[in-house]
Amino acid sequence: EKIAARYNDILGSAVGSLSGSALSGVCPLKNVQVTSGTTQALSLTFSALVNPGEEVVIIEPWFDVYVGDIAIAGGVCKFVSLKPPTSGGDGAAGASSTSQKSASSWKLDVAELKAAVTKGKTKMIVLNTPMNIPGKVWTREEM
Repeated sequence: EKIAARYNDILGSAVGSLSGSALSGVCPLKNVQVTSGTTQALSLTFSALVNPGEEVVIIEPWFDVYVGDIAIAGGVCKFVSLKPPTSGGDGAAGASSTSQKSASSWKLDVAELKAAVTKGKTKMIVLNTPMNIPGKVWTREEM
């Protein structure tokens, strides 16, 4: 108990030092969860927020822990794939080799994303940046 209290004091100081940042005033200590890594953070998040039968939309390719954690929570995964760049990377028709293209040139089909969302069943859309696996960093417009 004493260790937990001291830990909360240290964490409170760290969060308090964010004064003037985007989190200032909107991130009370009770809304902060510290974990030993991403895998644990994702597991806690899915377990806390996803109920049996609820859907979670995942952008492909995805980080390998998503599917297992969502299944453990009783959720149902729905997938939407990033689209590789077309020839020239300018949207022109025709397939091309993607081996020379950067991850930023891969695009999300917004209509496909909207179609994956089921009213009353979709709990969340998992969107991280940079994406683990391809390294895509979402632009402000894409977000």
